[in-house]
Amino acid sequence: MEEMTSGQPSRFYLSVTKLVNYIYKSWLKLQQRRQHKLEGQQRWLSMLKSDTELLKESECSLDILRKKAKEILTKVEATLEKSKKKAKEDKKPKKSSLLFNLYDETEDIFTRSAICYLLKNGSKLSKPDKPEDSKKFAQRRRIENIVTQASQLGIALEEVKQPVRGSPVEKAQKIAISGYKVVNKT
Repeated sequence: MEEMTSGQPSRFYLSVTKLVNYIYKSWLKLQQRRQHKLEGQQRWLSMLKSDTELLKESECSLDILRKKAKEILTKVEATLEKSKKKAKEDKKPKKSSLLFNLYDETEDIFTRSAICYLLKNGSKLSKPDKPEDSKKFAQRRRIENIVTQASQLGIALEEVKQPVRGSPVEKAQKIAISGYKVVNKT
């Protein structure tokens, strides 16, 4: 190394050393963030269960599970109110993070199922007369699974939602017509 730096000012060597250290530390920090995100996604995927799976696991009815979820939600909201008074606005905890922490601390399967029910429904109680759509749930689970697998492989995904305009049949017709026009022009 001294042969390469001989005749060069020592500040060049020091500058390069600091730059390499900075790049290496920032790369490690990025890897830690990715690992933390991946672990969070895997944890969420393991928690994400349909209502029927939650009922089977907790061995109770949906009404009883909803009552327990309401009880937990009341406690979490009270904790949020207390922390809101103590902490500044930018440092107050979120409802979902409190529910995740409570899930980790709890060993009781019934309580964990109620927490999963809340998290799955956006930290809210769903309407009792509105049953869960099994197709939408299965699609949501597939999406979560794809995102997790992509993260494991180091693939970045971007979620884009397009507005729904027209029926699928109309869209297919427009595509077919535009394709036909392109082929006939050449």
